Amino acid sequence: MIEDEKIIGFLDRLSHGPLVFFKRKADEQWTVLAISENVNDLCGYARQQFLDGLHHREIIHPEDIQRIVQEMTFYTDVQRATQYRHQPYRIIHRDGS
Repeated sequence: MIEDEKIIGFLDRLSHGPLVFFKRKADEQWTVLAISENVNDLCGYARQQFLDGLHHREIIHPEDIQRIVQEMTFYTDVQRATQYRHQPYRIIHRDGS
């Protein structure tokens, strides 16, 4: 838990621009373990919503999800990477936009 708190603090310091940082499990729903506080400002979701069970995968734009799944599969299954960065993708705002 301490490690996640350190990550959250680091992400919050970096999250003063148009970026949201996620740390997630490599499970089927991409369960969120940590997320930057600015997710509310940029996407309309409170950080706690993700920590309470809203899954990252649920808010990715339908036109981007296949590419993100392919990237995740490549980096986790093929490369066996523990960290990687996605190409930019769209997130659906809580208001539907």
